[in-house]
Amino acid sequence: MTRPEQQELLEMRLVALRQDLAKVQKVAGAAGRRSESLGRLQGLIGTYDSKSLFQRLSRAQGLFGMIMNSIRGDRELFDRIEEHGLAAEVEELETLLPDAFQALTMARKELDDNAHLLVKVDPDMTRSLVRRCRTESDLVKDLLEQLKDGTLGPAEVWERYEKLLDNGCKELFADYVDFLGGLTLRDNALDDEVCAITDSLLREIPGNPKLLALPARRPTLSSAFTELVKLGFPDWTIWNIPLVGAEIGKSYVERYGIGDRFAGLLGENAEDAPVLFADAYAAYTIGPAYGCATTLLKFQPDHEAEHYRAAVILGVLEQLAQTATGFGDVVDRAKEYWQEALVRLNDNADPDLALGTVRPFVSAVCEELAEDDMVESFKPVRWDQVTEIRDELGSETVIGYRPPTGLSALVLLNAAWATWLDNPGDEDWAKRVTDNVKTIWRAVSDRHVPRGGRYGQA
Repeated sequence: MTRPEQQELLEMRLVALRQDLAKVQKVAGAAGRRSESLGRLQGLIGTYDSKSLFQRLSRAQGLFGMIMNSIRGDRELFDRIEEHGLAAEVEELETLLPDAFQALTMARKELDDNAHLLVKVDPDMTRSLVRRCRTESDLVKDLLEQLKDGTLGPAEVWERYEKLLDNGCKELFADYVDFLGGLTLRDNALDDEVCAITDSLLREIPGNPKLLALPARRPTLSSAFTELVKLGFPDWTIWNIPLVGAEIGKSYVERYGIGDRFAGLLGENAEDAPVLFADAYAAYTIGPAYGCATTLLKFQPDHEAEHYRAAVILGVLEQLAQTATGFGDVVDRAKEYWQEALVRLNDNADPDLALGTVRPFVSAVCEELAEDDMVESFKPVRWDQVTEIRDELGSETVIGYRPPTGLSALVLLNAAWATWLDNPGDEDWAKRVTDNVKTIWRAVSDRHVPRGGRYGQA
């Protein structure tokens, strides 16, 4: 057997890489069309369209009933049908039509019960991935052509191939796997409503380019999917949903940048300005729920870098709290728990030091965001809605409860955190609030109970 030369082996690698990229591109395109066939099936079976199978079969059943009544009322006609040996077939048809209609009714119900589980992926959603695949594939194609025509030597092509693989394709493939895995989890209702609530929250933030949330291995701002937010495990809970605010804030920073004016207000922490600005943006738009999710569940009190992140978030919330009754109580409690942990884990810690250091930065960012028409702060009126449903979230059950019209995910998440803080160390209490949030959300979004599940299932 002849051993392949280095160039032949390299050509095989490049060809294989192009095939991998083509596979990702093909599946990405199919993902954008995945709900179209289901939509057509629903239209075919649907109950309202006069051309639907359901309506046509219903009409046929009615017409056949009228015909049978006429036959039974006309003895001569009935005898003639018997003479032709069709009486048994007519009677069988009379039984088959209702059976077929019943079977279609059950199929329609099954379809309706499960259609909502299939995540609707707009074709625009996958365009960034397809575009990225084409770009990488073109680069591989160029390398292959330059290798074959001798423009580049094998050694240089190997180097470029490895760099292309490490810097672009591996990340792209990881995003692709996360995308498919996340869709599967959501399609089978294994994300426990977390992604659906997150999707709604993303839509409620004006000017936000993120459209879809999916469970993933790690929380990242995907480089291959412009519109995707990946919720890293184990943050697939309602309590961590507000953490997507950081991703939205990062998007804002990437679009508009952070001027020297903001970095200069942070002194030795100037290099952290983009991250701190993103935190400020998240707190400003999402409200206390973001502050609670970060300081009470996410940040580590013994990590100094997170002291300043927490300080920025709490500083923004304190400014917003000046105009909302009751808002400040939740912020104060989160601040109290966080600062108590700081003192316990850090000798000689001054819990107010970071807050004092970032105050000029916080004021400047809030002023900047207030002047941006595309940014909407967490307004006092929202806190009035939070107060309205807090008692319900802490009740034994909310089955049958009719939530306020237009209840938003933003309000529901803030109400959940405010309610949990009534009994922060009570596990049963936290579970009750969790279950009630999901039940209310299903009522608000008119969601069906997942097959095999029940309302309020943890």
